[in-house]
Amino acid sequence: KEETAVYYLSRSKRPWALVVGLLPDTYYYVKVMAYNAAGEGSESEKYLERTYKKAPQKPLSSVNVFEMDLSTIRVTWCYVQPSLEEESLIGYKIRVWELD
Repeated sequence: KEETAVYYLSRSKRPWALVVGLLPDTYYYVKVMAYNAAGEGSESEKYLERTYKKAPQKPLSSVNVFEMDLSTIRVTWCYVQPSLEEESLIGYKIRVWELD
């Protein structure tokens, strides 16, 4: 209900803000207004948006790395099926760094 809305104050002139701490997979209404030393301006119309479901919760298993040539490796792993509470997979992120 709008009466229970939480106000987030952005002390910046940037035309965007990050609102953190929202629940996953939940619909929220959002309104924005400008303010200055004289007070608050008019509210925008309200916008409906949904937060994402959870990120993948389980690590990948059976990760194997194979040397292919002097500058190439091949990485394989077992697929993990996202649960109903998780967003579907878009791809994978592989981190590689030099041993020091």
